[in-house]
Amino acid sequence: DVGTKMDADVKMLTEEMNKSQINPTGKLFSIYHKYDIVKNIVTYTTGFPVKENEKLPNGLIRGTIPAHKAYEIAHQGPYRHLGNPWAAGMMLSRAKVFKMDKKQAPFEVYDNNPGEVMEDNLKTSVYFPMK
Repeated sequence: DVGTKMDADVKMLTEEMNKSQINPTGKLFSIYHKYDIVKNIVTYTTGFPVKENEKLPNGLIRGTIPAHKAYEIAHQGPYRHLGNPWAAGMMLSRAKVFKMDKKQAPFEVYDNNPGEVMEDNLKTSVYFPMK
């Protein structure tokens, strides 16, 4: 259900930004605050970077991501396969290739979107915050 919900969120976000004539300063991203497969719970924030002084329309929120190091796994292909880089990142952390910082939420950055390229050419980077 995450994909369907996120599609609706991104559509609403894009429409609100267009109506308010807000120009993003970077790429679309999603931060995953809570992800529990067993309980089927996902809590996330999806957004675009904007100028600090940009006035946001009602219903949209502003936040910041503290500077930190992150382990990046690049993925090319359909969003339905994003579980692969997530599983790889978790396994690499368990194998002590990098030490994940559990105080920071992992996130995805979308280099392009389905309206721009074919599904097989979608590029997403999954970031795992590091200690």
